[in-house]
Amino acid sequence: MLIRGGRLIDPAQRIDRLADVSIRNGKVAAIGSNLASSGAEVLDAKGLLVVPGLIDIHVHCRDKAFPPKAYLDTGVTTIVDAGSRGAVNIQQLIDDFAVGAPNRMRMWLNIAELGNYPGGIAEFLDGIGPAKVDLCRAAAEKHKQWVIGIKARLSRSISKDLDVEILTRAIAAAGKLPVMVH
Repeated sequence: MLIRGGRLIDPAQRIDRLADVSIRNGKVAAIGSNLASSGAEVLDAKGLLVVPGLIDIHVHCRDKAFPPKAYLDTGVTTIVDAGSRGAVNIQQLIDDFAVGAPNRMRMWLNIAELGNYPGGIAEFLDGIGPAKVDLCRAAAEKHKQWVIGIKARLSRSISKDLDVEILTRAIAAAGKLPVMVH
């Protein structure tokens, strides 16, 4: 395939210019001006942006009506679920979304054992109980191919005045993994 005449933006290579991009066997083979098509399918990208696969670092994969493929269709090649599930129900997210995703999927594991808004109720309005450090740590380790870190949602409407304790537990559960605060 030859992508002709688009504005190529690739921050990793510090490229921002009009260019042609030749694709062979699913990989970029050449970047330049007026590349020969050699019988390849030519896609006219004049007036369009040509970028590497995009990463959406804050999605919630709860709705089967908007599966990972829907993100891929918009140019997003990697999605990161931002704490929809916790240690008790992470397997459901892996089975329902991650395993069959045509794009790469990773996730932040919520410090709340059931993730965010279980049953439509904020995680910590009834107390600190859902923040189980050992359970979270074990789930993160078991699912390390998917889990990139631990998520803590902190605000009065989620955690009342438990923010410091929730964050402390998220940090303890994370070990060497990063912690995302929302």
